[in-house]
Amino acid sequence: MWLLKVSRTAFCARRAGTPGPCAVRDAELAEQVADVHTRSRGTCGAPRIHAVLKWEGVGCGRRRIARLMRAAGLQGRHRRRRHLTTIPDPRAALRPDLVVRDFQPDAGSRDALAAACRQRRPTGSVIFHPDRGCQYTSQQFAEPTDQLGVRLSVGRTGQCWDNALAESFFATIKRELPDTAAWPSRAATRTAVFDFIESWYNLHRLHSSLGYRSPAAYETALAA
Repeated sequence: MWLLKVSRTAFCARRAGTPGPCAVRDAELAEQVADVHTRSRGTCGAPRIHAVLKWEGVGCGRRRIARLMRAAGLQGRHRRRRHLTTIPDPRAALRPDLVVRDFQPDAGSRDALAAACRQRRPTGSVIFHPDRGCQYTSQQFAEPTDQLGVRLSVGRTGQCWDNALAESFFATIKRELPDTAAWPSRAATRTAVFDFIESWYNLHRLHSSLGYRSPAAYETALAA
């Protein structure tokens, strides 16, 4: 045993077929990891599962979780190849970049524009910062934003980092939602997107930019 550098306790436990403390703990932790992975709709990888377990009072390392996930054949959703989807309107008025990559507002969340103004009733200046797609730069979109008192802002052409928050959201929904089911109609697709955003993304999904908290938990802490 001395030559093999194995303790007497480990040697006897192995001969008796009794799992050691580490193996027992791994088995318990593997069940907890699988449970969090299921609750996340199969989207969470090791970093977010580690954050969830930490919030729930479970002490463990991220590498240990990654190892257990590999052993169980579990993995989170990964990024896909980028495809060009932003098509600018050549007739649209030029808009300045009012954000300049400063994505740290004093308060706020990630709601649709009309719903945000209706629910939040902002009293100060509000900036809407999309990409240069024809939907956002069109006159049809500019009119209701003027009525709402919202200032329009856009980033530079071909600079995805100028609109990093929106790009991150679209990447998330494209990565985590499409593989979960097949939808037979536009109505079913609309319902699935609504359920993803309202029942999962806003309430339960952990965002690394919010300290691995959901938007709902972040706003609750902010209000407190």
